[in-house]
Amino acid sequence: MNVRESAPAVLAASLLAACAQNPVNYPPRDFNQQVLTETCRQYITRASPPDYPKRAMQGDIGGYVVLRYSLDGSGKATNIRAIEGRPPGVFDAAAVEALKRTEFDPEAKMQDCFSTMDFTAISGR
Repeated sequence: MNVRESAPAVLAASLLAACAQNPVNYPPRDFNQQVLTETCRQYITRASPPDYPKRAMQGDIGGYVVLRYSLDGSGKATNIRAIEGRPPGVFDAAAVEALKRTEFDPEAKMQDCFSTMDFTAISGR
């Protein structure tokens, strides 16, 4: 086998090895993400990014959380609930806290708002 023939095999083996070492932490969602993430975004006046959990950072773990909440005209999100997260439970508290700090138009009143917060692992190794 010459170099030209072996290059695809080496590339495929490298990709498989990388996937085995760093499994995908969040599989495709079974809902329409575009609809859910854009539900009440237009009312945000000041977004607050989430704090990356130390354990997840140390473990080089990434994922996402889908939040459901309401806007009651106070400028803050209310009735915040994490309805889905990958990996389960790892980023829920950080996402909820970030949404609590986010400021919204004080006149906005909405039910059933959805937001997806992604947590991207950046390997320091």
